[in-house]
Amino acid sequence: MEYAKKVLKNVGYEDPFVPFISGFYEFKIPIGGTERRVMWYIPEDARPSTAGILLVPPGKVSIDEFMENSNWIEIADSEETKERLIISVVESGPEGWNVNEEYGNAEGYVAYLTAACQLFSLRTVACVHEAKRYIIGYKDGANMAMMAAMWDPAAYAGAAAIAPTDVPAEYISRAETDFALNLYGYEDPGHTHGIKKGDIPVPALLIGEDWLDDSTAAKHFRKICGCAEKAALVDTEIKAYVRETEAEYPVNQDRECYRVWIGKMADPAKDLGKKINRKIWKSFLYPVRRWMGDPGGDLRVTEDPVMDLGMVYHYETVDGFKREWYVYVPDSVAEKPEQKVPLVIACHGYSCTGEIYIGNSEWTRVADDYGFIVAFPTATPGCIDSAAPEGGVSPDNVPLPAWNCDPDAKDRPNEIAFFEHMINDICSEHAIDTGRMYITGHSNGSMITSWLALAKPEWFAAAAPCSGILYMIGTEKCLEAEETKNRKKVELPIWMQGGTEEPWLLDGIPENDNRTVKSIKAWWKLNDMPGEAPDEYMDKVVYNGRWNDWFFDKNRIPMLRYSSIDYMPHAKLPEQSYRIWEDFFSHFSRLEDGSIKYTF
Repeated sequence: MEYAKKVLKNVGYEDPFVPFISGFYEFKIPIGGTERRVMWYIPEDARPSTAGILLVPPGKVSIDEFMENSNWIEIADSEETKERLIISVVESGPEGWNVNEEYGNAEGYVAYLTAACQLFSLRTVACVHEAKRYIIGYKDGANMAMMAAMWDPAAYAGAAAIAPTDVPAEYISRAETDFALNLYGYEDPGHTHGIKKGDIPVPALLIGEDWLDDSTAAKHFRKICGCAEKAALVDTEIKAYVRETEAEYPVNQDRECYRVWIGKMADPAKDLGKKINRKIWKSFLYPVRRWMGDPGGDLRVTEDPVMDLGMVYHYETVDGFKREWYVYVPDSVAEKPEQKVPLVIACHGYSCTGEIYIGNSEWTRVADDYGFIVAFPTATPGCIDSAAPEGGVSPDNVPLPAWNCDPDAKDRPNEIAFFEHMINDICSEHAIDTGRMYITGHSNGSMITSWLALAKPEWFAAAAPCSGILYMIGTEKCLEAEETKNRKKVELPIWMQGGTEEPWLLDGIPENDNRTVKSIKAWWKLNDMPGEAPDEYMDKVVYNGRWNDWFFDKNRIPMLRYSSIDYMPHAKLPEQSYRIWEDFFSHFSRLEDGSIKYTF
């Protein structure tokens, strides 16, 4: 095999999103006193934060044999969506897989597969997004894949087992009743939430020579997904069990993703699944993603921005850099092209892209419901200041999309120039009410939201940084930037939000003049709020049982807000998007004289 090659990257290059490393890349994992191999294949045009599949061959089939004789490299290279696919392959070695492995064996094969899956979190070789990680196994490797999904259910958006045998009932029972440590985005070693592994659903596909409905594994996956008792035919070879009742958090979760498919065909693992691998990927795994959010994650339907949602994709040179953005126009808006509508700009976080934030934030659904246009821009590959107090990001990471929020970084793109170009372009193509333009973003996207709100407040009628405050990873230096000092003296409503499970990034509760209090005080001053900002923040409003809201009014207008969301990790919830629009953006507009109007 020809091993990985590094691509010399330059963000001003014709295609700044090509992977820094492509081809085959080998890892070694120490498990039980033995170094075990893991091999990745990274297509030459893999996008940042792409999908990843952990492949478990039959026992005694080596990684090299599987790579050469299966069709997974071809599938990865020919994936028709922009995001592409990275494959990761493990191997049992000459002894074969131990399908009767004891639950919790720290030196066993499940530990090996778990460690291989955790490699997807590395960003030193390539970036596999946490929402798009899957596992597939063949024959006895299928048993190991299912056991790994039972051991750490929050790690996978879907699992597939080709020609498996029964998983030991004792293993399944232990998995269902064991408390979940990994709640996806944070750990719960003290079992504070009381969530067991059997409470975390995993979409699963099982294919055998006979129907496997009554196998131990099928019963387990149907149980944890809350599937209906009766199946519906997908085609002559596949039937589907799907959840009938709403998921626990219906705003953030799609019921149809809670599903178990059962297949029947002759020798399904023949030729390492060549006949069915692409169908497994495109029909069952790809359509579901596990987004970080509620405990254990949120399963939602995958929608390609262009092919499924009909978005217009822009890719052009702006200020010397290749830039991209997507524009979503709901049908109700397209039907009345002359009617002026609001514009929301939604900015992704570090390492992500515009197309990822589309599914992550679900702003398109909000736009459908309320009739406005949404733009999803993508940052250029770079890094975040690793010298920041929070540690920033590893300097060993490959270049990944990162907004330039440093006014002094002249070698990076001028984001103000880019956003101005994008906004002007959208306004030239669509009837935009320029007094109702808004900006929001998550994490590093909250940083660019804050930077533009500081430098160009007159552009927007309101801003909502999510998982972000001003005093975070060095963004506060923007307060001293010339662009901020020379900003137009206009008010800008701000709603900062964060989760209780991301203390490394922000202080969830405003108290003792911490970073959150400092951020509130900074916006208090910028918006010329009456009197002095408070030193104590005891008064709050609890919304929907998990939102802790602090509101600060100016002339009876809620000009400044901060919310801490209980048991939320470093995530972006569709619930946030809906609430930002319904409770905040939709009430504000900027008048021609620059003042803010609030509609009760």
